[in-house]
Amino acid sequence: MHIRKFQIKNFKSINDITFYFNKDLNILTGVNNSGKTTVLEALAMWNECFYKLLNRAKRGVKGRYDAGDYVLGPSNNKYFDFNDINSVRSPNFADMFRNLDKKNKIILTATIENDFSDSIIIAFIIGDSGGKYLIELDGFGTFDFNKFNKFFKSFPEPTEVFYASPVAAINGTENFVTEPQIKDSIRKRESSEVIRNRIYKLYHTDRFSKFQNDLSFILYNETSAKLKITNTNDINKDVRVIINFKIHKNEVEKDIALLGSGTLQAIEILLNVYQQTSERKDLIFVLLDEPDSHIHRDIQKRLLKVLLEFAKEHQIFITTHNEAMIRSTPLQNLFHLDGSVDGEIKNLYLKDLEKIGIPHYKGMYPSQYTPVIKSIGYDSGLDFINALEADKIIFVEGDDDARVIFNLLQEYPANHNRKFMFWVLGGVSAIFSKINSYKLFFSDIKNGKSLWDKSYLVFDKDAMTDVHIDIVSQQINDKLNLPNHCIRAYTMESVLFSDLTILEKLLTKFLVDVKKIDNLLIVDLGKTLTKEYQKMKDILNVRYSKDEVDKQYKAYIGQYSEKTKSMFSLRTSLIEDDAVKLVRVLEDYYSDVIAKEHYYKLMKKEDVQLVINATILNLNTSIDIETDFYEIIKISDKSTWFSEWDFLKNI
Repeated sequence: MHIRKFQIKNFKSINDITFYFNKDLNILTGVNNSGKTTVLEALAMWNECFYKLLNRAKRGVKGRYDAGDYVLGPSNNKYFDFNDINSVRSPNFADMFRNLDKKNKIILTATIENDFSDSIIIAFIIGDSGGKYLIELDGFGTFDFNKFNKFFKSFPEPTEVFYASPVAAINGTENFVTEPQIKDSIRKRESSEVIRNRIYKLYHTDRFSKFQNDLSFILYNETSAKLKITNTNDINKDVRVIINFKIHKNEVEKDIALLGSGTLQAIEILLNVYQQTSERKDLIFVLLDEPDSHIHRDIQKRLLKVLLEFAKEHQIFITTHNEAMIRSTPLQNLFHLDGSVDGEIKNLYLKDLEKIGIPHYKGMYPSQYTPVIKSIGYDSGLDFINALEADKIIFVEGDDDARVIFNLLQEYPANHNRKFMFWVLGGVSAIFSKINSYKLFFSDIKNGKSLWDKSYLVFDKDAMTDVHIDIVSQQINDKLNLPNHCIRAYTMESVLFSDLTILEKLLTKFLVDVKKIDNLLIVDLGKTLTKEYQKMKDILNVRYSKDEVDKQYKAYIGQYSEKTKSMFSLRTSLIEDDAVKLVRVLEDYYSDVIAKEHYYKLMKKEDVQLVINATILNLNTSIDIETDFYEIIKISDKSTWFSEWDFLKNI
């Protein structure tokens, strides 16, 4: 199970925030005092409320629960002293309430989902009652306890929380303690005080060998245990628990208190994800508050790799404002608190690139990390690090192409943990005039492999024939060693008309979801769309008549002949002497495209706007292709996927 949705109201600095969490790893970032740690405390407090109210019903209530079923109140005590609350650190009673106003009742609501997509909503209200905390289940009178008892399988303790704060040092000595004492220390965020006990417990299990290997991978990038941890005493005979270590073979064993803060921090984190209880649990979540405080960049990256693996078993929540750790985190797992206390927060992967970039931008397009890095006080000039650490750098003609491609890439879960960087060339002419310079520059910049080795080019076909495109694409691949794809439609927008059936579905969804048109008014959309599309025939016959093609081709030759010759070493005669023959080729190509009704191969984005607006004219609405095209793309999914986009599956 995992917490899919979590709403916090009137808790400490937070007014009303709703999070949509991943089932595995969730990393919260933001400026100081933006509420990162408060979110962890709210999660811990929700779990504490769960157990403070959980009890077995002595008598049943007809239709709601039977005697012996587990319920959340009301027979248990619901009034709690200030010292009874362990999840939240606050010096005074009122500190838990927003603006210290005890009239602002706290509401913590968790939507818990299992692997079968079944879910249950559990909300707790925390108020003040004469200087005591009053904790109640929201909606107790109508809560479905039958479902509650079937949903959780591991009563009386179906959930478990491990909460750890940064560790710089540990106590010099430590006595053996009981399992309940260990749990109590963890709940109070004092887990470092029982670190030896926790190691001792793990040491005597079959998981300890893997624990040591993971620890050595995180610290030293080695797969076998370089840091050896040993224990020789016995909980049944001794008072103190002794845990020693050594790093080199001939080194004398020393107490782990002498380890550096970074190593102790890594041990503390791993202990939380390795923690095993004797009872089965339905929901386990690990809360790590700034675990990167004492570890450097490379260790952080390897730590994240290990945590992602363990997140298959536990739901993990981490807070950080460390620039290096943010850049190392997949966008799918990153949540940013910008200082606002209201609204819905989803991971950064779902944020729009259009809100980050600048219209008509050229050069390195800002990544989704950029505004986050800037907000926590780092120089935005570090954008180039995003390119160095990207899995793929995608050259595109315009900034609008970057937004569209990025959105489409999100449809494939395999891409969610990958980093993409876009470089805006500023038009098709830049492909011929600048790409050689980019190759020289990017080939010399390396981080494991050169930037050029992980580059990919996407460009529009415009007025070139399919044969021309095949030649150009092959030449770019062969002579520049640059994998590429050319959109076979005239432009990215024209792809919409490559399949009218899909466009009808997508346009209907756009009209209902975005334009808020009543679905009942959208009748015969497909027929009207086909009718208006057919009108492009007359427009294109005029645009691509013999005289017009001759003019266009001469202009094309004059603009690009020298550039294409120098780039691809093409013979002068191929470009200039055979111009007349190539004009005939173009004329034949355009005639063939129009005859086959493949108008989308010749439609400009203005044509796309013209046809769609003519189609929806009777609905008293219209689109602006400059803004609405991206809105249309954003609502597309696998059911409205054009074959023209298939290259993105393997980009």
